Amino acid sequence: MAFEFELRDLSYVPRWSTVRLINPQNVADHQYFTAIYALQICDLLDDGSEIDSVISWEVRFHTVALALVHDLEETFLGDIPGPAKRAIVDRDKLDELSYQEIVARYPSLVDYTAPIGVPGYPDLVRGIIKAASLMDELMLLIQEWRMGNNLLKHVQRNSMNRLEAVWRAIPWDKDELNLIWNTEIIEAIAAAEHGELRHLLG
Repeated sequence: MAFEFELRDLSYVPRWSTVRLINPQNVADHQYFTAIYALQICDLLDDGSEIDSVISWEVRFHTVALALVHDLEETFLGDIPGPAKRAIVDRDKLDELSYQEIVARYPSLVDYTAPIGVPGYPDLVRGIIKAASLMDELMLLIQEWRMGNNLLKHVQRNSMNRLEAVWRAIPWDKDELNLIWNTEIIEAIAAAEHGELRHLLG
């Protein structure tokens, strides 16, 4: 069955439950921006180099599809705070529980919850989505800072460090990753911090 009504719960499940935010975020918002950023990362990697054929439309489709459902289990688990998840959660048990529940609740989406349709490239897809998810996290924190929330600067620095580590771990040409980080990504973050507009309509 498609169009499961419970999917809409994602717009009510809050992220950052232990952090004071001026503009709260829900999981549906996060998944949308993760998908957009994942698509943009595909474009950045696919710059005309000899290995650009890896980022085919098939790979892009599966990357965006997975990004749109990568936190689907939070409709029944909620958003477990990141530090706790990284420190104490048994990822294998959590993944198994999540898979079983998704099969039961959202059978029409099961095939999109893992990069199974892109033989040879699951690590690339996962790496792109991790980076895109952290980019959304960082952009949200920058937005909060620009609105006057000065409580999260240390969280923002930590997020930046994690994003760089995840970015450099993407299975791709390391020189190309380094170039993109030092140009496109650093420039985008700086533009966000300084409120620079990238369009004609001020």
